[in-house]
Amino acid sequence: MRAVFMRLPADDPRSLVFAAAVCRSWRAILSDPGFAHGYRALHGGPPMLGFLHNEYRAGNRFVPTSTFRRRASQDRPDCQVLDSRHGLVLLYAPAYDPPLEARDLVTGDWWDIDDDPKCRDIMHWPGDGPDDFFSGTGVRCNATVLCAKDRCDHLDCHGGPFLVALVGSVEEGGIALATVYSSEARQWSHMISVQSPGLLTDDGGHTAVVGDKVYVPSYECDSVVEFNIREQQLSVINVPENLGQGFLYLIGVEDGMLLFASVLKPRLYLLSMEAGPRGAAAWARRRVVELEPLLPPRALLDMSESNIWAVGFAEGVSVIFLRTPAGCYAIDLNSGRANKVGEFSIEKVMPYARFCTGGTYRLANKVHDEQGIEKVITPMAMPLSPPALVDDAMRAVFMRLPADDPRSLIRAAAVCRGWRAILSDPGFARGYRALHGAPPMLGFLHNEYRRGNRFVSTSTFRRPASHDHRDCHVLDSRHGLALLYAPGYHAPFDVCDLVTDNWREIDDDPKCHDIMHWPGDDPDDYYNGSIHCNATVFCAIDRCDHLDCHGGPFLVALVGSADEGSITLATVYSSETHQWSDMISVQTPGLQIDTGGRTAVVGNNKVYVPNYEGDSVVEYNIREQQLSVIKAPEILDQGYLDLLGVEDGMLLFASVRKPRLYLWSMEAGPGGAAAWARRRVVELEPLLPPHALLDMSSSDVWTVGFAEGVRVIFLRTPAGLYAVELNSGRANKMGEFSIEKVMPYTRFCIGAWGRLPASDEAPQAVAGGTMM
Repeated sequence: MRAVFMRLPADDPRSLVFAAAVCRSWRAILSDPGFAHGYRALHGGPPMLGFLHNEYRAGNRFVPTSTFRRRASQDRPDCQVLDSRHGLVLLYAPAYDPPLEARDLVTGDWWDIDDDPKCRDIMHWPGDGPDDFFSGTGVRCNATVLCAKDRCDHLDCHGGPFLVALVGSVEEGGIALATVYSSEARQWSHMISVQSPGLLTDDGGHTAVVGDKVYVPSYECDSVVEFNIREQQLSVINVPENLGQGFLYLIGVEDGMLLFASVLKPRLYLLSMEAGPRGAAAWARRRVVELEPLLPPRALLDMSESNIWAVGFAEGVSVIFLRTPAGCYAIDLNSGRANKVGEFSIEKVMPYARFCTGGTYRLANKVHDEQGIEKVITPMAMPLSPPALVDDAMRAVFMRLPADDPRSLIRAAAVCRGWRAILSDPGFARGYRALHGAPPMLGFLHNEYRRGNRFVSTSTFRRPASHDHRDCHVLDSRHGLALLYAPGYHAPFDVCDLVTDNWREIDDDPKCHDIMHWPGDDPDDYYNGSIHCNATVFCAIDRCDHLDCHGGPFLVALVGSADEGSITLATVYSSETHQWSDMISVQTPGLQIDTGGRTAVVGNNKVYVPNYEGDSVVEYNIREQQLSVIKAPEILDQGYLDLLGVEDGMLLFASVRKPRLYLWSMEAGPGGAAAWARRRVVELEPLLPPHALLDMSSSDVWTVGFAEGVRVIFLRTPAGLYAVELNSGRANKMGEFSIEKVMPYTRFCIGAWGRLPASDEAPQAVAGGTMM
């Protein structure tokens, strides 16, 4: 049960509270400080519990995005919220003495910030006296609260020392000033200033913190002020005019770089900025998000009026808040989903992120209802028998168990018949998949020299050794299916579901088998007029979300090049007709298909295959039965571009240069046209060991795989194979240097178990796989 509780989502503290109310033994587990420490370490970044915003003449309001509810006694309608960061909220009430207060919403603790003429007499916010706010003597000021611990991971820094930084501009922008308050010294620092002609700091804009540096935007969105707290220095960083992105709003930090957003012609553009010395900065386009599929039509009306803009960003969970004519929407950049969270009147969203474990949320016997009113739950004294919780409560607990931990669900099903009935319900399986979104990565496949294929687990799912099929090579894995190839068999292709162990043979046909070959075939005819071929397996259901398409129809596309690259050919197999299509071809002088390269699928009718040189991809339009070549522009100057997969409906490419990983997106157009954009830059030095980055000039680090949906990139380095999680910024060693191609296997296990174990059976037996 400790393992089950450890896997409960961090944004659902109510499930932990309910579990703690079942019996004393469960309450002892959840109250253990060791459990709280391990829970935070496992989940990484703190979850977003909700967000705060100010209402006109009505103070502040907390909007929950989780099961956490702020106590009604903490509402404080007489206070304005200035900032929220590192589990703290900064409140401001000019009528009080002192006017500033830092508060922890989970524990209810607060700290008054001592008054000082350095800040209060000259710095004001909207809501103060209107006569002196614009009189030239007041300062347009922005405030930031942040943890004061050096090199803190902010997983459990609540109640520790904090800083409050104030940055403002005076005399119509002629001077920028700053001061900082320390909770340890309980005093403000001396005011520092810098000449900044024409600059007005945005008192309502979002600030950002990178280490001991605070960044504050200007009203015109054409510059940011950098306040170096440790060195007590101010500098101004200007936004280059050639970006051409309109108003750039500072929204936060991602991967140690400032993140900016702008909205133009129903697209959301995200750009990153890495600050350098003396106001220098390196800018890069990080991501482009199409808003039409996410927002209702009325939210995108009259885009020329710039009536859509970013009003908040939740760091760590990658959720951006947009104010639109249809209301305020939260867009999850990881899942690609959007939800309405408020009305158009919300001008600034301040997300509140924090863990609730460790006794801070009174896990023993208290919970808050929808109105934030505290209620006492009496624990049931049932130390010797399985707890009889209400089915709806346990259903909610099980629904929140991570999708990459099917072992927890299997163990729960073995506890009692009531729990087994919940987990066997087809409605539970549908809801579970819908809630979790993209299928989890259960592991990955790769080929070993003269030893067939191997499955490496990255979850609690295990493929039985009897299913390894060492005489087969893996060609591709996608949509819960693996494509295997054994040239010595009558039907050389097999499509396998690793969870259910269902196999479907693909009939032999001269269109493909007699002329298309892979490494491992007869070496005498491999380069003697035969075709360098790549294969792709994917779901054939139109507009499928791929959450539960296992066992349905599929396609296998083969794309190859012949006659030393002068001709490219393609054919496709349909599991519904059990036939291969007629071969099609196109003249492609000098192009050779990369037989070991990764392919990508957009929709269910376009397959993209790379060439050996990494400077172009072949597009195979299955519906129209057409082939075309898309070339990478020379201006990218990023060396060898590896095709990784698909993200946000666009192809994703990667290259490694001078210990950085560069990610590029490409949106294909008609006739071989394409729009390219740099999507992200990842610093590898903090992620990989030193010996993994030696001799970078020899290109000994490159990408060998990408897990779509979960955003994990696999890198082959001299130190071994590493999996880099783009969402969390973590890297883990997964294998040795010899692995040349990683094929991630993603699939939900829920609903694919068949008969769940009886209460007296071992819980590890699962239809086609095992949960170890």
